[in-house]
Amino acid sequence: MYYWLTLAIRLYVGLMLINYGMIKVIQLQFSSPSMSRLTQPFGDASPMGLAWTFLGFSKGYNMFMGIAEIAAVLLLFRRTMTFGLIITLMTTANVMAVNYFYDVPVKILSTHLFLLSAFLLARDFNKLCQFFFFRKPVSLSSISKPKFKKGFNRFLLLAKLFLLTYALGYGAYSTLETKEKYRGESAKSILEGFYEINELTINNTKVDLTFKSDISGWEYLMIEGKRFAQIRFGNNKKNWFRIKIDSTKKELELKNSRDTLNVYTFKYNDDLKDNFFLNGIVEKDSISIKLKRTKNYQEKFLLTNRGFHWINEVPYNR
Repeated sequence: MYYWLTLAIRLYVGLMLINYGMIKVIQLQFSSPSMSRLTQPFGDASPMGLAWTFLGFSKGYNMFMGIAEIAAVLLLFRRTMTFGLIITLMTTANVMAVNYFYDVPVKILSTHLFLLSAFLLARDFNKLCQFFFFRKPVSLSSISKPKFKKGFNRFLLLAKLFLLTYALGYGAYSTLETKEKYRGESAKSILEGFYEINELTINNTKVDLTFKSDISGWEYLMIEGKRFAQIRFGNNKKNWFRIKIDSTKKELELKNSRDTLNVYTFKYNDDLKDNFFLNGIVEKDSISIKLKRTKNYQEKFLLTNRGFHWINEVPYNR
């Protein structure tokens, strides 16, 4: 019974962490900071939002976390189980701590993964203490396996190979497919970009853009993907809009996600200097907006354009 219990736990913890590790290696769970995040006042972020931005900023750290979690594959083999559990226990402890202290959901699941890893490692805890703290020679033994018939042993081996192929092979394929669907080139809008409002004219009269919450207070228009856009106002308030683009008529429709009566329909055009123009009629007023379009918005922000430096003469803490 102990063998079957530990087998079930090893499969559960191992396959769960392989799945979580895969979406970190491919950077699907923690995406790079979006336009919305980069323009959001630092103090307005939630604890979870802060953690997600921190973790998503670095592709290298995502790779590091992902490989550490995929190392749970060692749990699927009795001979490498103890070594895998040492890594897995630290990995699950870190995930559990982040979930607790940054108010992230899935606290119960992460706690279960930690406790199950601790349960599996408990059988070798005394020997590990003897080895690391008292420098005594120890010999680790594998979990005793019941004696099965030769045919059943082959079946177990094939089942294990199938699980590994499915978890690593199909898991990587499906994760890459999902990333391409939601964040790849096919998911991008033809108007993708970061737009700064430079000039607003209502009924042929230029308008002061500061500290307002209607169309005359727009500061940024951010289009990221085919479905949604965000407008940020001069007073740091923001609204999300569903977008509809008609490239033939060169029309852009913005429909407020919370107020379906709040709809803007504009004709758009641009020039060779990245200037972008929106023109339309809003509540019987003639609206003309001049915007500066930046396609590679990461270059605009210190967080995403800082880069990597082997040597820092002075701590660059901003």
